[in-house]
Amino acid sequence: MKKALLGFGISLIALSACTPAQPPQAQSAADQSRMGQVSYGMLGPGPINYGQIRDEPTYGYNGELPRSSFRTTSTHRPDFGDDQDKIREIVAQKEGINPGYVVIAGKHAWVNVRFAGDYSDQERQQKLKSVRQSLEQGIPRYQVHLNEMDQ
Repeated sequence: MKKALLGFGISLIALSACTPAQPPQAQSAADQSRMGQVSYGMLGPGPINYGQIRDEPTYGYNGELPRSSFRTTSTHRPDFGDDQDKIREIVAQKEGINPGYVVIAGKHAWVNVRFAGDYSDQERQQKLKSVRQSLEQGIPRYQVHLNEMDQ
């Protein structure tokens, strides 16, 4: 019986050694980065790097940054809609001109205007020139293009 079990064990070991070896499985970069995050979370930065944690710079502000921050929701952050509203206000302040659509793309602002009354071509050009100057002073970051719309 011992000889049979010994023979069976040796043959089992011999046969298992003859099976084709499995190639090692490569880990993706995402798996490796997750493993790095886990080991860092478990073990920390190590004794050499504790100075980086302890010696972080401090900032002297009282709760809010001077400019608008995306971390706090209490301050107003200007966007393109505010610029469009400001352009419409500037155009509406001019007498005889009504603002239309305002399209902003990059540094360009296309402004559609409508004249409230009948004006000669010379008067229209003067009013458009006045609106353009007002827009360049009011919002200098945009290159303004005025489009005259039909009544």
